Amino acid sequence: MEKNISKKIFINISCFYGVMVFGMALVMTSPILIEISQRIDHNIENMGSIFSLFYGGFIIGSFLSSSIINYWGRKKTLSSFYFLLFISVLGMAFIFNYPFLIVVFSLIGLSGGFIESQVSSIVLEVNKKNEGLFVNLTQVFFGIGAFIGPLIPTFIISKGIDWKYSYIILSLICLINFIYFLFINIPDTRLKKIRGSIKTFKPVALDKGAVFFLLVFAIFFYVCAEMGLVIWFPTFLRLNKSFSSILASQVLSFFWLSFVAGRFLIGFLTKKVKILNILLVVTILSIPSILLGIYTENKFLIIFAFVITGLLFSGIWPLIVSLGGLRYPSKRDFVVSILVMAGGVGGLFSPWLIGKVFSSLNLLFALNIIYIFLFFLIALIISLVIIDRKSLT
Repeated sequence: MEKNISKKIFINISCFYGVMVFGMALVMTSPILIEISQRIDHNIENMGSIFSLFYGGFIIGSFLSSSIINYWGRKKTLSSFYFLLFISVLGMAFIFNYPFLIVVFSLIGLSGGFIESQVSSIVLEVNKKNEGLFVNLTQVFFGIGAFIGPLIPTFIISKGIDWKYSYIILSLICLINFIYFLFINIPDTRLKKIRGSIKTFKPVALDKGAVFFLLVFAIFFYVCAEMGLVIWFPTFLRLNKSFSSILASQVLSFFWLSFVAGRFLIGFLTKKVKILNILLVVTILSIPSILLGIYTENKFLIIFAFVITGLLFSGIWPLIVSLGGLRYPSKRDFVVSILVMAGGVGGLFSPWLIGKVFSSLNLLFALNIIYIFLFFLIALIISLVIIDRKSLT
C-alpha cells in the first residue's frame, strides 16, 4: 500500500511540474515581445502571429497524442516530448530570424499540447475518486508557472543581462523535469482500450447537441478573450501607458497570481452556488474590470484592474469544462478533449486577429475586440441557462 502511495506521489509531482513548466514557457514571451522583435528585426505588430502558431502546434499535439502513444507507448512518447520542450525553449535563446522563431514557438506549442493532454489523462488514472481535485490542481500549477514565467525575464533584465538567458534558465528547468520523468513508472495505455471507446463518441453531437455546441463555442470565445489580453496587454502597457518592461512583466505575474487564487476561491463557491450562475456573473464583471485597465491612466488602478480580471477569468475555463463533464458523464473524455481543442483554436485565432487590427489601426482599438469575445460568451451562457437551467448544475 505504501509503495503504491509513493508511486502516486512521484507521478503527481512529475505531472504538476510538467504543467507548471508549460505555463512558464507560454507566458514568458509576451512581456519581452518588443525585445524579441528588435532582435530579429521584425515589426512588433506582426509578433502576435507566433502565439497563433503556438496554439496551432498545441492543437496538433492534443489531437495526435492518443494516436502516438498507442503505437509507441506513453513513457517513451511523453519523455520524448518533454525533451522536445527542453530543446525548443533552449532554441528561443538563439533565434536569429522570424522563420526560425515560428518553428521554435510552434514546437513549444506542439510539446505543450501533447504534455497537457497526457498529464490530464495520467492524473485521472492514478487519482481515482479524487479526479476533480487533482485535475484542478494541475490547473493551479499551470497558474503558478504562468506567475513565475514573467518574473524570470524581469529579474534578468533588471540585472542588465540579455533577455535570452531567461530561456536558458527555463530550458534547464525543463531538463530537470525530463530527467526526473525517466526514473518514474507511469501507467501505460493500449490501443484496444481506445479503439473500443470510439463508439461512445458518436452520440455526443446528437444527444442534447445544442448544449454541447454552446459549450464548445463558449470555451472558444473565452480563450480568445484570455489569450488576446494576456499576449498583448504587456505590450500595450509599454507602448501606450509608459510602463517599463520590468513593471509590465510584474503586472502579468500579478494577473496569474490572482488567477491561481481565483481557482481556489471559485472552487469553493461551486459547493454553494450553481456553476452557470457563477459563470455568468464572473464573465459580466470581467468587462468593466478590463475597461478600467485599458482606459485609466493611473498605474495603480491598471494593476488593480488586471488583478481583478485574473480573479474573474480564473474560473471560466474549469467551469465550462465541468459543465461538459456533468452534462455528458458517459462521454466525459471525448467532450473534455473537444473543449480543450476548441480552446486551442481560440488561442490560435485571437492573437493573430488582434495583431492584424493593431497593424492596420492601433493597439488600443485592437484590444477592444476582447469585449466582442466576452459579449458572445455572455450570450452563449445565457442561452445555456435558458435551454437547460434545471439540468445543468
